[in-house]
Amino acid sequence: METGNGQESREELIAKLREMRSELRKDIAESMNALREVESEIERIFPPGIEEQTDSGVTQQMKYAKTGTSKLDDLLNGGFSVPSNVLVNGPPFSSKDILINSFIVKSIEEGLPVIVILIDKDIYTIREELSLLTENLEFYENNGTIRYIDTYSKAISAEIVENKSMQIDSIATNQSGFLKTIDQLNAALNRSHGKCVTVVYSLTGWIQSLDEKLLTRTLQHFSQKRKLDGGVAIYSLDSGLFSDQIYERMNYFMDSSIEFKLEEAREFLRARGFKNPRTKEWVDIIPKGRLIDLGSFNIRRVR
Repeated sequence: METGNGQESREELIAKLREMRSELRKDIAESMNALREVESEIERIFPPGIEEQTDSGVTQQMKYAKTGTSKLDDLLNGGFSVPSNVLVNGPPFSSKDILINSFIVKSIEEGLPVIVILIDKDIYTIREELSLLTENLEFYENNGTIRYIDTYSKAISAEIVENKSMQIDSIATNQSGFLKTIDQLNAALNRSHGKCVTVVYSLTGWIQSLDEKLLTRTLQHFSQKRKLDGGVAIYSLDSGLFSDQIYERMNYFMDSSIEFKLEEAREFLRARGFKNPRTKEWVDIIPKGRLIDLGSFNIRRVR
């Protein structure tokens, strides 16, 4: 027979196991609820049968994603590699956001869905910027070709734009929820379209939100998942704000980068980490209305 203490220990163990089971069931229920919400939203935007209507075979064979800037496509010998994580790094008030927004519009116009993650940029600003590049933004929003994951509004208690974005907690307060939501939405769009584009506005806010350990862990998970998803992920990052070690660490998670620099009244960019670019040197940026163009560069491939 068991002693009184033995009986108590056994009962305590059973109670702990039941408590653990209850917590696990609660976590599973919450995850399933979150998944159902995402799936429901995807089904609302993409009616049944859209998988059959989507030319996923072409998407699966995509090697390059057009950047929206034709001369940059030439420089990169096709565009952004698929799959890849691409850092777009430059000083504030440079043209890096113009390049990223051009890429967003080019992607949605070609039927490639885009997820825009707003960490330190408000939805009003991004929608205004994109509206200057396409008259059909609302159409693409309504059919789900472009989706906004808004962590910024909750962080600053801003008024929420109804039916335009999915509001979630910031990465600073809920890392697992942030990553899970984006993973689930990427998975749903990959099932319906074969691939998707993910844009992070911005990595600057991501860095400022977390300590080094959490920053490394979350970004490692995020970048690896985007690469496995088979699409292109673009990360906007302001230069000159952090230590060189931080920028080196960010580049570690990337496959390639587009760097911007300002010198007096001139602006330049260069491509780093791309396979066989036409040049690795700095190239002049030429304003072209609401877009940018590039100056001449050596068309011979760098050996």
